[in-house]
Amino acid sequence: MNSIAPSIIQTVGFVAGTFTTLSFLPQVVSVLRSGDYSSVNIHTFLIHGTGVGLWLAYGFLKADPVVVLFNAVTLILCLVVVCSYSYQKVFPAEAPKMTIAEQVV
Repeated sequence: MNSIAPSIIQTVGFVAGTFTTLSFLPQVVSVLRSGDYSSVNIHTFLIHGTGVGLWLAYGFLKADPVVVLFNAVTLILCLVVVCSYSYQKVFPAEAPKMTIAEQVV
């Protein structure tokens, strides 16, 4: 059986989730601030989002709050980029002249 204390396991999961979610954040912030989507490979974001969504489902099925929390945050970040990218591609003439970050603030 596992001799590691549950609190240590949860802490390791929390730290791991923090780092993996934070590693995704610079790309999201960069794209939203600049409004430049030329560096965005939409297929990568779609595949990543699908994987994160499946991890989120896994977290719910296992009733693991750490897995649910960090995958939900990462999925939201991924969806923000995919949706804003799609909007820019579908409605280029109607796309706001200021970046999304400027609109939010």
